[in-house]
Amino acid sequence: MLESSVDFRSEFMVLHTITTVNASIAIANIMGIPGDRSDRLYYGALLHDIGKVATPVEILEKPGR
Repeated sequence: MLESSVDFRSEFMVLHTITTVNASIAIANIMGIPGDRSDRLYYGALLHDIGKVATPVEILEKPGR
């Protein structure tokens, strides 16, 4: 629910989170990280932007720097 409250306010954020999770798990697999640690990495990647929950969408999607 926490992850959804950040991501589903913005299509860009959904794609960003999916990419971050997939890249993290792919790297973990290449490195041979075992499943239990890989699971924790998955959840960490899923929640890595939790601080953005209080940030207005207008700021999250602002073009440019």
